[in-house]
Amino acid sequence: MPLRKQGNIIPLGAAILALAALAPASASAWSWPTSPTPTPKPVVTPTPTPKPVATPAPVQVTAPVATPAPAAATTGCTPLPTKQAFSKWGDTAEYYPAPGGSFETGTTTGWKLTTGAKIVSGNETLGVTSGSKALQLPVGATATSPEFCVDETQPSFRFASKVSSLDGGYAAIVLYRDTEGKIKQAQFTSSALGTYYNKATDWNPSAVSPLATKIPLLSGGGKMATVQLMFVGTTKAYGIFVGAKATIDSVMVDPYRRG
Repeated sequence: MPLRKQGNIIPLGAAILALAALAPASASAWSWPTSPTPTPKPVVTPTPTPKPVATPAPVQVTAPVATPAPAAATTGCTPLPTKQAFSKWGDTAEYYPAPGGSFETGTTTGWKLTTGAKIVSGNETLGVTSGSKALQLPVGATATSPEFCVDETQPSFRFASKVSSLDGGYAAIVLYRDTEGKIKQAQFTSSALGTYYNKATDWNPSAVSPLATKIPLLSGGGKMATVQLMFVGTTKAYGIFVGAKATIDSVMVDPYRRG
C-alpha cells in the first residue's frame, strides 16, 4: 500500500527500507522501551541504643585510726607536793592537802556546807598545816569537798579532829564517780568517831581513813575516779545535845601505794 507524504505517494517497500536505515546496526542493541524502574528509597538503619554502663560502686576508704598516745607511767591525776604530815604519830607516809582542806579561805574553794556547818576561828594545834580556821559540824551538819582525782595509788586520807565532851562525833564518807561512766555515784563510810562523854576534847590525828583501796572500780585496774570527801556531824546519844559538835581541819591525802 503506498504512503502519502505531503502530497507524494511513497511506495510501501521504500518506507520499510527507510525504517531499517534508522534502526541501530546491531539488533541486540535495540529493545522496546520499558517503563523506568523506580529507584528504591534508602533504608534508614536505626542507631542501636547503647547499653547503660554500670556505675562502679564507690570504694569505701577507711580513714586511718590515730594511735592513742601511751598512758602516763602513773596516772592522769596531777601530782602535788607532799610531806610527812603525821610523822609525830609514827605515820611516815607522804600526804598532800585535799582541795581547800585547810579551810583558810572559807567556802571559796568549793566546799559545800549544810545544816549549820561553818568555818570557825581556831586552827588545829597538831602542826599539820598552819592557819587560823577550821570546819565545825553540829549534829546532822555536812561538809562536802570539791571533786578531785584519785587512782589506785592513793590508798588513804587523814585529818586533824576534835569532838565536844557533849557526845559529839563525826563520820568521814567518800563519794566517788567513775570517770568512764560505769558508776554515776556511790559512797562508803571511811572512818567515824564518837566521844560518848569522853572529856578528851583536844585535837587528835584521825585514824588512817581508806580512800582508793575501797573503791571497787580502781582495784588493780590502773583507772581513775573523781572523789569527794564528806564529813557529817554525829552523836551517839539517844537525844540530840544542842552543844554536840565535831571540828575538822588539815585534811590530807596519801598519794602513794606501798607494796
